[in-house]
Amino acid sequence: RRLSFEQLRDAALAATGDGSEVIALTLKDKAGAPLSGLALTGLLRRPTHQGMDQPLDWRERAGGNYVAEVLLPARGNWDLEVSASDRRNPPFEMKARLWFE
Repeated sequence: RRLSFEQLRDAALAATGDGSEVIALTLKDKAGAPLSGLALTGLLRRPTHQGMDQPLDWRERAGGNYVAEVLLPARGNWDLEVSASDRRNPPFEMKARLWFE
């Protein structure tokens, strides 16, 4: 089971029905199969401003699809840091700069 950096580039900001927003991320192995049951931790950092960083509380919504609720005080560049673990192997660390409009 191997994760790749490319998967973080596909992270998307999506509106929910109640007016909040989530970052959605789908994790797959190298064969394209969804990776379910992972424990994710993360942080969303604002590289240009202090005091806007947000810890992310991930939950699995469906097979390999994970979401974390966010409240973005500003759009633009954000650094997403995610650690994924299956609790048997060392965590896989992923980082990516994302642009949210």
